[in-house]
Amino acid sequence: MRKIILFGFILFGVLVSHALEIDDSINALLKKGQIEKDAGRNKLALEYFQKAVAADPKLIDVHRTIGLLALETRQYDLARQSFLTVLESNPNDLVALEKVVNIFFSFRRWDDTILYGQKMIVLNAGERMNY
Repeated sequence: MRKIILFGFILFGVLVSHALEIDDSINALLKKGQIEKDAGRNKLALEYFQKAVAADPKLIDVHRTIGLLALETRQYDLARQSFLTVLESNPNDLVALEKVVNIFFSFRRWDDTILYGQKMIVLNAGERMNY
């Protein structure tokens, strides 16, 4: 019985230390990504942010940052996916709504443009939604 309890404590300790290591690695990736973004190396920053999101997909602010960086590096599909992920968790995010509408409009996906454009009009946001 003691061996089972001891094994349980050891297993719990290993799992906790592993979870802390993952959290530390995510923070390290976010710091590296921010440093690269500040230095103007957007592609490298984008890679670091993508690795951080792969480890923890619940980082909504990082998804928004990935979308903005993807637009700057002209990776429109990645930007669209990132902004749609932001909109899944927060449907009233004005930055994500505006960027998604602009991406859909640029690629002539009219139904999606109208859908998200109407959401922006309801929120009374955006300057040029009368395409």
